[in-house]
Amino acid sequence: MKISKLMGDIIRAKERELSGGVRSPFTYGLIEKPNGKKAVGVLVRNAYVVIVPEERFYLDLNKVFGHLVPVNLEKLVDWTDLEYSDPAVDTGVVRTITDNHKVKVLETDPADAVGDTVWIAVNTLTYYEEDKLEYKATEKNKPVYFIEDDDLVGVIMPVNHP
Repeated sequence: MKISKLMGDIIRAKERELSGGVRSPFTYGLIEKPNGKKAVGVLVRNAYVVIVPEERFYLDLNKVFGHLVPVNLEKLVDWTDLEYSDPAVDTGVVRTITDNHKVKVLETDPADAVGDTVWIAVNTLTYYEEDKLEYKATEKNKPVYFIEDDDLVGVIMPVNHP
């Protein structure tokens, strides 16, 4: 996971916001994992959540998110759904939807003839090391979970497709 890149982007966005620029695309919520460990969930552009263990989130939450009310991420991070999700296989296919929008194609349960394909936006992988990333999903209308080293590090809703 590219935690330093995420924190650098949060700081740059906050500096732009303070200098009268556009509002920061980052909000946050606190998450307690089933094992009792706490994490900071950073919601990026209201599109996906990057989950950072609390001990590795080095920024002061009050300084970078002071005026924001924490977002309740518990509804998006459904631990039961994650537990029953199957590994999703990266097909290696990237489709271009528009000039600025590309999607990565994942396949759930490829051995099953009725396995779903799930599309995720390529730009949502910015804060992850793709070679270490594993995906879990159940179907195309449910969240896709990003796993690194057997730990949940992100959640995204897939891109709608026919």
